[in-house]
Amino acid sequence: MLIINNELVSQLLTMDDCIRVQEEAFRKIPTGGAIHRPRIDMYVPAERPDGYFRWGTMEGANDGFFAIRMKSDIITWPRDENGNWTEEKYCREPGTYCGLILLVSTRNAEPLAFINDGILQHFRVGGGAGIGVKYLSREDTHVVGMLGSGGMARSHVETLIQIRNIKRIQVYSPTKANREKYAAEMTEKERIYHERYPIDDDFIAALRVMPAACGVALGFDRLVMLATGATRIDQVMWTPVAEPCFAWSVTVSPRSSPR
Repeated sequence: MLIINNELVSQLLTMDDCIRVQEEAFRKIPTGGAIHRPRIDMYVPAERPDGYFRWGTMEGANDGFFAIRMKSDIITWPRDENGNWTEEKYCREPGTYCGLILLVSTRNAEPLAFINDGILQHFRVGGGAGIGVKYLSREDTHVVGMLGSGGMARSHVETLIQIRNIKRIQVYSPTKANREKYAAEMTEKERIYHERYPIDDDFIAALRVMPAACGVALGFDRLVMLATGATRIDQVMWTPVAEPCFAWSVTVSPRSSPR
């Protein structure tokens, strides 16, 4: 059984490969060639009164392999300097994290590997977004609006430049230090990709006087419908049902959570 750390993942995996294999797997979902379960989180009280322990898992199978991703976090919901709620997480102590993937053979049920997910999860999310961009954006798209400047914002840049000829990314982040850090890293991107992704100060200033607004997100199942040409959503659901059924749903509201 292999133990694969983040360093090995970063050496072996490319964003092109990640986009390609995910798209291949998505196309198999309607016929049962691949299957997935979205993430489920469970909350349990932790030792600190303002937080919760959260255990999250998601899983799927394709091409002779089954994988389950497991996350172990302490979650808190502090306020930032502007009074906004934020979600913070860590494992054991702030600044450390725990995410593992167990890989199993579906041919003979043999456990094959434990994999650190620190790099792989960014590639997975970025690659999935790249498939959405491939099918839903115009081919002459050159400018991207990036909301946020965290790790996923960096992964999405790697994806977008694989799909479209991106020349400019306008980034918004509510924290000035994070915006500036992102811009500093984009200076290095300029050296590599010959294009810088600057902070859009005009956009940030406009947000202060912008009226209430909302966003629209495309559901994963509907994205798979577009990619596979399915005509009904039940053709791509991971657990389609032929007859009406009842299901129980329990929601736990974490203490101190703005939700």
